Amino acid sequence: MLTPSAVKNAKPKAKPYKLADERGMYLLV
Repeated sequence: MLTPSAVKNAKPKAKPYKLADERGMYLLV
């Protein structure tokens, strides 16, 4: 699940990655 705390704690990595929720919405980090 994509929660506000998950978004705040998302750290950049060497390659872009997605944080997704159960409905298909995602955040590209």
